[in-house]
Amino acid sequence: MDVERRVEFRRIVIKDDTERLRAELKRARPQLTEAEVNVFTREELVEEITDLRLRTGDTRAIRNPIDVPVEGAVGGVIPEVGRPVEVMPHVEPTQALMQMMLIMKREEGDKETRRIEEDRRRVELEEKRIQLEREKEEKRLEREEKRAEEERKIRREELLALQLKEEKRLELEREKEEKRMQFERERVEEERKLRREEILAQQRNK
Repeated sequence: MDVERRVEFRRIVIKDDTERLRAELKRARPQLTEAEVNVFTREELVEEITDLRLRTGDTRAIRNPIDVPVEGAVGGVIPEVGRPVEVMPHVEPTQALMQMMLIMKREEGDKETRRIEEDRRRVELEEKRIQLEREKEEKRLEREEKRAEEERKIRREELLALQLKEEKRLELEREKEEKRMQFERERVEEERKLRREEILAQQRNK
């Protein structure tokens, strides 16, 4: 009958989430510190709250501190309404070892979480550094290309100026040569004219 009653209570307890069970345990056993309560796994919380509710005989969540038997107390029970400095709750060696192992496991998990987070941040920083280097290199190449384009433009302009200058020189040379040839033709024509006139004059004198 007790087994069936425990199963019934446990079925109700297990419906609550872990944080609600932790809060209920703090209310029922206020002498426990928050760190001690946080050590409990969900399975341990379910078992502990089930035991406490069985003591009250009520399946509803516990709202007030519960008297829990403590070894060495007069009459076997002392009310747990506070956490006296001189009185420590009795903890079985096996439970203490389990709690220690749970704490160590949690610390290892926290260390691993921190290590993973640090690795993630390191990777992000490295990616940002690579991105900045890539952007810096792209800007440098862009500046190099722009400078090269400016140099090519200046070179084209210089070549065009030289070409125009050469064409102008050749044009002047051509005009000069044409004028010289024209003068030469006129000179030859003038000499021929004078020669004909001399011949005609000689013929008339005869």
